[in-house]
Amino acid sequence: YQTKATTGGGIITGSIASDILVKTISAHLKHKKPLTDYWKNLSGLNKELELHWKVRKYFNSLNDQQLNSLILKFKKTGMEKFLEEHGDMDFPSKLVRKMMFSPSKWSLLPTSFRFMFS
Repeated sequence: YQTKATTGGGIITGSIASDILVKTISAHLKHKKPLTDYWKNLSGLNKELELHWKVRKYFNSLNDQQLNSLILKFKKTGMEKFLEEHGDMDFPSKLVRKMMFSPSKWSLLPTSFRFMFS
């Protein structure tokens, strides 16, 4: 379940989920916390994975012309360099937050919000 829809990877997210599981089991054994806390403890990671899914779904909904247009918009705003410096392929929400504080990327925010809230 921890596979990222954008890259097909999941080593980091799977590792994070296993760490959460270990902590949940430890809390259960030491403090009688319910094992069902695992699902609650996974909520932050699951939000990131849901964002990956929304990004994938959005890109899949674009035809070739729309995708080319979006890539040109990325290039015009210097998004390639921005991604190199600030991108995090495991936690896309960090990128969106950084875009909000970068005026040259504000023209891309409507697109970002389009897939985040779809």
